[in-house]
Amino acid sequence: MVNSLADVDETLNTAFLLAYFIHGSRETAVRIVTGAMAKLEVTASAQGKRLYYHPVGRLLPHRSRSNAFRNKVSFSELHLLQRLIYAESEPYEKQQEQVDGAVLINEEEMIVRFVKHLVRVTVRRNSFYVTLGISRLLYNYSTANTMQIYNVIIQDPERVKDDYYFRSRKAVLMQELKERFGDFVNVCRGPRGEERFESSDHTGRHHALVTQSLNLFAPWHTPCLVPAGFDPLIDEIPGLSFRGPDAEDHIEVNRMHATLHPACYQRLTNALGFDSPDRRLEIPRFFFSKSAKEGSTRHSEGGHQGGSGHDGGGNDDEDGRDGDGNDRHQPPELGAEDLNAVKRHLAEQSVRRKRASAGQLRVVVDGVERARLDLMGARQVRFELDGSAELIEVRAVQRRGGDDDEVLLATHFLAHDEDADGARPSNVSITLEGGQKLSIATTAAGSAGTSIIELTYRETNLLRAAALFSRQLFDVAANGGERWPAINNSSRRNKGVAAKVVVPVVALLICVACAVGVMRYVQNRSSRAAPPFIAGDNIAGDKRAGPSVQTSDPATLTAPETDAAPATVNNSQSHVEPSRNQNAFEKRERLESRLPRISKTQNSRERGSTIDRNKLSMPHPDVVEPDRVAPEETSAAVESTRSLEGKAPPTSLRAVRKIYVEFLGDESLNEEILRILIDRLRTDGRLTLASSRDDADALLKVSTEQARRSSSVDLNWASVSVRLVNAAGDVMWPARQNNSRSSYTGAPARVAAEIVQDLLVEVRKADQQ
Repeated sequence: MVNSLADVDETLNTAFLLAYFIHGSRETAVRIVTGAMAKLEVTASAQGKRLYYHPVGRLLPHRSRSNAFRNKVSFSELHLLQRLIYAESEPYEKQQEQVDGAVLINEEEMIVRFVKHLVRVTVRRNSFYVTLGISRLLYNYSTANTMQIYNVIIQDPERVKDDYYFRSRKAVLMQELKERFGDFVNVCRGPRGEERFESSDHTGRHHALVTQSLNLFAPWHTPCLVPAGFDPLIDEIPGLSFRGPDAEDHIEVNRMHATLHPACYQRLTNALGFDSPDRRLEIPRFFFSKSAKEGSTRHSEGGHQGGSGHDGGGNDDEDGRDGDGNDRHQPPELGAEDLNAVKRHLAEQSVRRKRASAGQLRVVVDGVERARLDLMGARQVRFELDGSAELIEVRAVQRRGGDDDEVLLATHFLAHDEDADGARPSNVSITLEGGQKLSIATTAAGSAGTSIIELTYRETNLLRAAALFSRQLFDVAANGGERWPAINNSSRRNKGVAAKVVVPVVALLICVACAVGVMRYVQNRSSRAAPPFIAGDNIAGDKRAGPSVQTSDPATLTAPETDAAPATVNNSQSHVEPSRNQNAFEKRERLESRLPRISKTQNSRERGSTIDRNKLSMPHPDVVEPDRVAPEETSAAVESTRSLEGKAPPTSLRAVRKIYVEFLGDESLNEEILRILIDRLRTDGRLTLASSRDDADALLKVSTEQARRSSSVDLNWASVSVRLVNAAGDVMWPARQNNSRSSYTGAPARVAAEIVQDLLVEVRKADQQ
């Protein structure tokens, strides 16, 4: 049985083994893991649903500092981490490949990179592309054979398209592989004009290497569902069969496993009566010099195909060692010092994100800069991407000592549909530790295979927003608004007037901001009660955001206000305060719907030292933010404010009275579902909404996204997943042993009503026990 969570140290070691296998270098592997983990903390993607609540635990007398945190990460994050390892590895690969003569590379390294890239470009799509890529480009099964393999994978003959579609999609994958490997491979044509990579004469001896590669590249912690000796004409594989849209994402990962895992794939081909995969393996011939490739091309034109994979140079080591003598098959251990170094880096990045000031943002897609956003003159930037784009990164550019210094603010995996060449439409947002909110909207462009990306920046913190506006006004006065389009188009004769007006306006704004800050401080001190936070990141394909923002998980699009702990990615928080007076509640709700959504904290002390409670929590030894306290002091101060301190978290639904609701996902859906949840819970009275996590017995995490119906797209059709967890991180509902529902699909109002009904049924069952 697959567990739902994995230890963070174990995850780091697993990631290190994967990176080391790809590169064979300890130093490079540690760098890749560090970079991938940093991006995971601020990643939103259609793959990960962060539904687990893991607050930072108290440091009890009998526990060591290293065990003071709940070091857990959900499996959906593991699959994102795998993809990030692939993406983070590629720049190191290309840098090595660009060395003159490629003397540091051998054939084995190129085979590993080829298999890895094939897995990368297919997994980011779906199980159809995975089956197509493995069966047609790694193994040489015919199109007809591949269609039969996919028929078993999908368990539905009606979903298997015609051979023309298979050939056209294979051409798309071929093109992406050619763009990646360039002159290292050569394309030739078969008897029927089919394009294939010229194959190596040494394919057979590399079967063990390919098997080892696929074992590592298959989705981590996924089950083997293909039974030995099954009959594809009679037997059904339930774990691969469609059971409704609620479970389709999970089943898709299982289908990918069935193709990528060598033992499962062997069972598939055996059941269909096909040749064994080792007999069908067809590895490209790799060329390490242009002269060797030109000679091979002349032979190919004369009818010769194949040849030595070593022609034209390259390192001749064939024992798994790279150019530095490292053996990828015998990886070293990742010690405590390395683990702590990664965690320190994550904590430092969190501190830098919190301190990052608005200036200029750089948008990088798959390692290439695609746009810049100058916040002195604009809040939004639009640009186009082609269908092969995968990973968007947003970085803040700051000046330090005369040089540009960058801080990673957010990353986003683009989701892709099977039939569309471009990215799937989505709308995601992330709120950082300092209150900066970044929104990334993806829409289809006019031309086929392209998408429009729209990046928007907004300050949710009042003081930071006032400071940004002040800098913009000063920029108008100093530069005549050269970076402001509205001023650029106006008469330059107004420059002097603007300069005279700006200074008093800025002074007034600063006074107002200070007054508001003092008022909020006094209010927070007088009353610690606050409306519940509804967190979320708004995605139409995967990660969920909601009405406002705070801190939480790495795969969602938000990060917490933490001083010495890694960023926690949480999301929009809509403030809802149940009141005894129905009219007062509705009046407040209507008022808040008109106000800008600004993330709130419990009090001024928590604002300065909030540690992520919803995300991947891990210790960060020796990390001290400049001019602030050490992590030990910060953690103790934060945990001393928790009302749950000193009492054990409830383990039974019978003990749950107050719940705190947190949303991840599509904002428009969150608001409607939230309204129904509040009404139904208030009407029943068994459970009440807590004003904060501190006052709650358990946390209800609701993850939402726009769902695609089989016949058409209904913008009001929602796919929702729920978990009720206690402060220890244990899932209290739904209970796996009771086969309770965890996913719902339908109209938002109906989904919300079903969630409350199912939850209350289980609660009352617990009350009667």
